[in-house]
Amino acid sequence: MEARGRILDASQTVLVDDGYAGFSMARVAEEFGGSQSLIHHYFEGKGDLLATLVARERERTADGLGALPTDPAPRLDALVETVVGNLEGGSEEAERTAAVFVELEAAAREYDDIARELFAIETLVREDLVDTVERGVEAGAFESVDPSRVAELVLGANQRAASARLFGRESETADALRELVVEQVRR
Repeated sequence: MEARGRILDASQTVLVDDGYAGFSMARVAEEFGGSQSLIHHYFEGKGDLLATLVARERERTADGLGALPTDPAPRLDALVETVVGNLEGGSEEAERTAAVFVELEAAAREYDDIARELFAIETLVREDLVDTVERGVEAGAFESVDPSRVAELVLGANQRAASARLFGRESETADALRELVVEQVRR
């Protein structure tokens, strides 16, 4: 793996292990076994490094959406199950990614580029949800619902999951989200 990718991986590890408050170029260099000068060769500073990490997650999100079924019903199920997996605590990788996003939201208060990238990810997912529900309604697979409202509810459930995890609480949001999709959206 190239140095730039190793730096990004190390940055993700440092965010998970130390949080945003403990994130530093020195700590990232220690984690990937390189120097701070090498980090600065690829990234202007902490904000640029973190914004690039979010941009990589945006690309991964787009790739993940591209791999989902195209038929609206199974696609919506897959999107909801992804959120439900986040709510119920998924794989270790999913947990780490969720933890990174919580920390990046803290960083977004300080760095506009990070905030823009996080918003781009949310927009990507929202637009996909809206498109999926619109196509499902048109095909007669879904009830006549407002696709934007469904997207907001799914994204809101995802935020609720992050909050519950952050405070170590269990949430009934996963079951509520499944019920919403089954009872209110699907025919």
